[in-house]
Amino acid sequence: MSSPADVDTAVSNPTFFQNHAQFWKMLCYLFTNHGQEEVWKLVQVDTLRTIVEQLQVVMETTNDYSVIQSNKDLLYHVYIVSLQRIKGGRTVAEMMAYERHSVLYGFHYLYKQLFQLKINLPLFGHVPTEN
Repeated sequence: MSSPADVDTAVSNPTFFQNHAQFWKMLCYLFTNHGQEEVWKLVQVDTLRTIVEQLQVVMETTNDYSVIQSNKDLLYHVYIVSLQRIKGGRTVAEMMAYERHSVLYGFHYLYKQLFQLKINLPLFGHVPTEN
């Protein structure tokens, strides 16, 4: 991937997540710089929604749990930045009321996995103050 638009295009393909290797590379690409900004700040918010939805499926269908364990920091950062962009200025209650069920389910699944990996997390739906 060479631009944030490539991320938008990739995840708009409903089967993109089936190629786990490419999906993990795309997640890493979110945290590289494009110009003066990190890619995750430049992709469309709907793209992040789709990433959260697809990530849940990728994690559920990963045969080797060590892949998830070795990427726990990446997963944490994906959770935080996606939450930050998708939630925006809404309260947790507003997000829970108005966000797509599949996105909320993806966030919950990711949060639960991070909790099991013993990552220090804020309350569900909250963004840490240092971000």
